[in-house]
Amino acid sequence: MPQWTRAAVAVLCIAIVALAVLAARKYAGDVLHYAVFSVAANLLLAYGFRRNALFFDTFIGAFFWLGFWLKLSVRLAFFGGQFHEPTGSFDGSAAAFDQVLTVCVVAFAALLLASYLREKFFFSYPRSISSSPTAATRGFYERHRMPILGIFMAAVFLVAATNFALGVYQRGIVGTALPGGLRALYTWLLLFGLASFSAVILHIELVGRRTVSPAAAVATLLESFLTNTSMLSRGMVLNLGSLAYAAWRGLRVYGARMSPRFIVLSVTGFVFLFVCSVLLVNAWRAAIAPPVPKELEAQLPKGAQRVTADAVPLFLDRWVGIEGVMAVSSYPQKGWSLWSEAWKEKPAQQRSLYDRKLITSPYAGIDAAKYNYISLPGIVAFCFYPGSLSFLFLCMLIVAALASAIEISIFAVGGRNLILCALLAQVVASRCVHFGYAPTQTYLLLGAVYLNLAVVYGANKLLARRAAMWQPEAYK
Repeated sequence: MPQWTRAAVAVLCIAIVALAVLAARKYAGDVLHYAVFSVAANLLLAYGFRRNALFFDTFIGAFFWLGFWLKLSVRLAFFGGQFHEPTGSFDGSAAAFDQVLTVCVVAFAALLLASYLREKFFFSYPRSISSSPTAATRGFYERHRMPILGIFMAAVFLVAATNFALGVYQRGIVGTALPGGLRALYTWLLLFGLASFSAVILHIELVGRRTVSPAAAVATLLESFLTNTSMLSRGMVLNLGSLAYAAWRGLRVYGARMSPRFIVLSVTGFVFLFVCSVLLVNAWRAAIAPPVPKELEAQLPKGAQRVTADAVPLFLDRWVGIEGVMAVSSYPQKGWSLWSEAWKEKPAQQRSLYDRKLITSPYAGIDAAKYNYISLPGIVAFCFYPGSLSFLFLCMLIVAALASAIEISIFAVGGRNLILCALLAQVVASRCVHFGYAPTQTYLLLGAVYLNLAVVYGANKLLARRAAMWQPEAYK
């Protein structure tokens, strides 16, 4: 581990311990519950960054750490245990807090066990990838690198510009209908289709060139910036972060290197574009947001205080997690009927089941025909709808096993491409974190993931057949 990495880990550990001590002093329940919860959450985070972790382990651990441990600890330490998102019937009592943390620990334990069993008995990534089944694709890319990058960027600009102008797929907005399957095509390209092309490019460069060219880095940064901004999404960090982390982790696996200057410039470019994206999206979302009632507008902070007040929800409370478990664990009518009803929910122009029954929804007065605002419980809270801890444990084991199987299949079919594995594993982990609304529609996301994989596999095969026809001696 490089010296700067060790220093960063040491600083993070000190900050975690300090925050945990502050939060424990404000915790209303048995402090032992908070201690066990803290150990489990931070172990889940650390376990996701071990050498043999799958990318799903990494991202689910990071998302849960942000949405559960960090959010709860910051809210206890600095906000008197008050939460920005609604928590339903949760009363803040010692028993209620202890119940919430027990639910969380059971879910974390299932994920840790599933990851351990997968590593021990089934699969881990190879320690090195010096070649891959994409030799023909790599050769084609090297011969036409700049035209390919130019066409890619032109496609990114076209998709982002038309999406922004037409409003085909934008966060929180009911999208414009398009003929045929065009809207589905836009959604796939914007969510991870174009980013998958970046993943293929980065993989080819790391395998063939043992580094990443500045042109490929710029194309990757701009793709993430433009697509997320056109979606009115402030989640640019998700896709780009998964690509960057896989490239960094893959340096040793691919036998590649990146100069410190290249890394500094790339990080600087990312920070600049991310800040620009957040500012632009905030301005555009404010312009199209539903009007705030006058009685509430008078209570909102002004000027610099408003900016500060908005910053915490944006960077802390946007992660789905602890509030969902609070609402579900305190809901008096948990049971199998609630679980069954939740699975029957379909997308519609109305508030979600969770908004209608379990919480006082902040979106009750919003026009559902125009705005698609919903609250989400998350996978942990959703699996606790029946009120059974053993059932929750079993569900989380199954979820982790299925996610691992998906990632392994991506590695096997996608040309041993670690970058693509990371991107799509992040998509699956993000779906788990945001689970709870119209759950049966998950098949659409999984179908898009495998359609994406089929496109990559088909392109590799097509280029291999083309190369074999023109250079048969190279493929004997």
